[in-house]
Amino acid sequence: MSTAFLDPSRPLVSAVADWLAARARPTPAGVAALDRFFVVVPTREAGRRLRIALARTFADRGGVVPPRIGLPGRLLAPAEPGALPTASDAECRAVLSKLLLELGRDECRDLLPPRVRAPRGERPDFAWALRQAAALGRVQDELAQAALLARDVPAALAAAGAPAAEDARWRDFALVEERLFARLRALGREHPSETRRRAVAAPARPEGVEAVVLPALPDAPPAFYAALSRLAEGGLSVEVLVHADPARAADFDEWGRPRADPDSPWGDPARLRLPLADAQIARRPDARAQAEAVADAWESASEDAAEGAAPPVALGLADADLRPALLSAFLSRGIPLHDPSDRPLRETSLGRTADLLAALVGPDPDFSSLSAFLRETDARERLRREGRSHARALETLDELQRRHLPRSLADVRHFLDEELRFAAGLSAGGGVADPATPPSRRARFGAACEELAGLLADLDALLAPPEDEEPGGPAHLAAALSRLFEGRTLAEGDAADENLAAAADAVRAALRAAGSPVLGKTLAPEERAALLRRLLAEASFPLDGAPDRVPLLGWLELPWCDEPRLVLAGMNEGSVPESVVGDAFLPDAVRRALGLPDNARRFARDAFLLSELLSCRAPGAVRVFLEKIDGRGDARKPSRLLLACGDAELGPRVRRLYADLDRVPDVPRGGADAAWRLDLPLPDDEPPASLPVTTLAGYLASPFQWFLDRTIGDDETAGDPAAEIPANDFGTICHEALEALAAPGAPNESEDREEIFAFLEARVRARIHARYAGRNRGLVAAVRLQEAAALARMRTFAAIQAELVREGWRIRRAETVLQGVVEGVEITGKADRIDENVLTGEWRVVDYKTWDDKDRWAGALSRVPPPGLGGKPEDEGVRRVVVDAAAERPPEVYWADLQLPLYAIFARNDPALGIPDGARVSCLYLVLGDSPERSGLVGLEEPTPEGLEMAWLEAEAAVRRIRAGLFLPEGGLAGAELSDAARAILPEGRPELGIAPAWLEDQRKRRLAAEGGRP
Repeated sequence: MSTAFLDPSRPLVSAVADWLAARARPTPAGVAALDRFFVVVPTREAGRRLRIALARTFADRGGVVPPRIGLPGRLLAPAEPGALPTASDAECRAVLSKLLLELGRDECRDLLPPRVRAPRGERPDFAWALRQAAALGRVQDELAQAALLARDVPAALAAAGAPAAEDARWRDFALVEERLFARLRALGREHPSETRRRAVAAPARPEGVEAVVLPALPDAPPAFYAALSRLAEGGLSVEVLVHADPARAADFDEWGRPRADPDSPWGDPARLRLPLADAQIARRPDARAQAEAVADAWESASEDAAEGAAPPVALGLADADLRPALLSAFLSRGIPLHDPSDRPLRETSLGRTADLLAALVGPDPDFSSLSAFLRETDARERLRREGRSHARALETLDELQRRHLPRSLADVRHFLDEELRFAAGLSAGGGVADPATPPSRRARFGAACEELAGLLADLDALLAPPEDEEPGGPAHLAAALSRLFEGRTLAEGDAADENLAAAADAVRAALRAAGSPVLGKTLAPEERAALLRRLLAEASFPLDGAPDRVPLLGWLELPWCDEPRLVLAGMNEGSVPESVVGDAFLPDAVRRALGLPDNARRFARDAFLLSELLSCRAPGAVRVFLEKIDGRGDARKPSRLLLACGDAELGPRVRRLYADLDRVPDVPRGGADAAWRLDLPLPDDEPPASLPVTTLAGYLASPFQWFLDRTIGDDETAGDPAAEIPANDFGTICHEALEALAAPGAPNESEDREEIFAFLEARVRARIHARYAGRNRGLVAAVRLQEAAALARMRTFAAIQAELVREGWRIRRAETVLQGVVEGVEITGKADRIDENVLTGEWRVVDYKTWDDKDRWAGALSRVPPPGLGGKPEDEGVRRVVVDAAAERPPEVYWADLQLPLYAIFARNDPALGIPDGARVSCLYLVLGDSPERSGLVGLEEPTPEGLEMAWLEAEAAVRRIRAGLFLPEGGLAGAELSDAARAILPEGRPELGIAPAWLEDQRKRRLAAEGGRP
């Protein structure tokens, strides 16, 4: 084994390429050859960059036969094949999961922490076992880095003088591990940990290789070095390259790794000095601000590049959690990034589609998977059929879910059949649909259900299992995927198609793993289906970089880039230096005792890597960024490496890194890029012919949200199945029962609260069970609770109704349309009931509300002008006056909800209602709150003429503004009431900066025109 030192002032990749070039041998064909070397690199991207550097070096020499380049694991193969093939990860996990389920309640109690054990009295299920098997498998993988088994740990800890507190846990682990190995051997497999031990004891020498090169490899599994030592003993040459000045040889071990002991500057933070100036460090408030600053710095550095040349600046990422923010920040500038690290399959369209299909071919597929799958682009394309609207079928599915809360595909079929039977007139009455629903609406929904039924029939054909194959198994999923993509062609050079092909390889690998015959012998069909979905969720795949994309390099890849400048993001503690904290099985002290990489070695590694990055570049050529708060809202510390400076610089550096920052800017760079702004349709110049009276409250509260709801809709719940009866439907169920009370023959003049309640209870129960109880099952727990809540409200109502009858009130009309014309627009509403008092001659217009509390009525009045009045109520002729002579209200208020005062006006002006002239008419809400104390009648007992006039003026002002198309408050949207969906897509603090300028300019012109100015 020999050691050579590479010039630290040159980038590592260039220095390694030159070292190899000096040792190239000519071939008879005149081409230089390096194939006798095996170069060990830390990542695939590092290997790719070394190949590029070698190609450049030999570009004018006729080319080169490159060396073999690979990761450390390539040299960890046993010289002799084992008696049994090595088990796959899926096979190990499946067998271990079954073993964990077979453990007795008190057996191996010290193996798992109490928080992950199944509760006493409950049998763990396979999903639990899979999770624990994955966790234990990760521990085995880490032990395998040092060719250790669980049974080796207690002795190793004792030899290192570590405390024996964990001996019981490791004894349990060793027992389970031995059973796992035995079970695998019985199934014809060898555990990978056993294969690793054989590879270290007798490693296979790579054929045709004369020398293994370790080019400044800062860290590799301990087992790799043990195997390499044995290969060296067998005559294989090992060349260690150290990227440092030879004068610092004592700071590195025999493998070229930076020493982590206190005698080395890499192991003593107090002695460490890095050539990093304060001006090169920038701390930002959060991930978004950091990503924006990184993109700005990269753009600025790239502007100095010669025209047509590659940007002489590399982009590095030390914290993987920052990746989404960086991708977004660069993409908003039109700069796509390429991440050479493996991409999770679950983040791709194919990954989502495969997972959803796996759920649908499995036993009892759930509704969420069905709904999500039908919305995937590939599913929409495959299931689209001429003459059928896929979008309308999905709307019907959503409506079916809202009506009935199906939990599974079987429930969907059941409720769909019921709706179709009812629509066809085959139901025997009282079916799942409401007989009071207008026939036209029933016919429309029935036709829509026909389209949905056709879509499900096509889905059945897609999901049909192959003959003689296990339903829900890998072959079944493979067949469904084949049908889904049959006829699809991929174009070479198309980035999307190349991504799809790479993702398809990952799916095929998961299918092969799940198709192992070992799993067929070990797992039940439903267990194999669960394992398959987990394999798909954990799968990942690499993507080749495109020439027009900027590579986003990981921490271990940065030494292998030769760009003269570097922008480095994510330099926070925990990311650099990397550290492991709170590991239940392998805390830092145990890692150190077992010879596994511990936090001290990671610090030495990362300190050396940062030193490399700085030393090979000009002063100031590296910019470092970090954040104060992460995406979870947790405070982040600066990396300790940033404090590796002289005593004189330490004070200013600490103040710079720990100084309080201003709060996160509302919108960086002046708002969202134009391509990302919300492109709203311009308001329709044709005024609406009619408006529901209830919609005016929404406009008064938030004109902009009112516009969004009426133009682009509110898709917050589209495709997101409700877990309980939606609030609107809950109110409708209560309303329907109360409406039935007004029918002839109902006990609407009874003073017996129990009689009234029995009538209402029967209707509420029948309605809920007809709509929400699936075939062969009752109601889900959430719906049972809502049923109880609805019945509690009915009991409260029964008491109120009985008292009203005693007071002389009688229901004269129910579901009565009230309407009037305001500024040329018909305003309509429907009163739930109109009552007459047979003792006093008074009349009441009553509307039912299932609010939580009757005090909500106070929100109908406001001390400040509502936003929908434009902030200038005086200009609209709106006055603040007393609105109700009988109520103790503030003397000067505005209307925020016009329903009751407009009902009062419409009722007085409609002679068809039969209300005598001069009769006292009150307008009230009958609130059925969540308790009797919060229920009762509230509203306008004695509406004053001044109060009704003010309501009319407000209605006129609101309708005029609606007709003028004014939906942007003059004060802006910063304090406007917005839905969660709107807030999610508009910048916090200054929402206007997320809206397309054309719409904002149109609003400005409309406001000028409304005020008499010229647009």
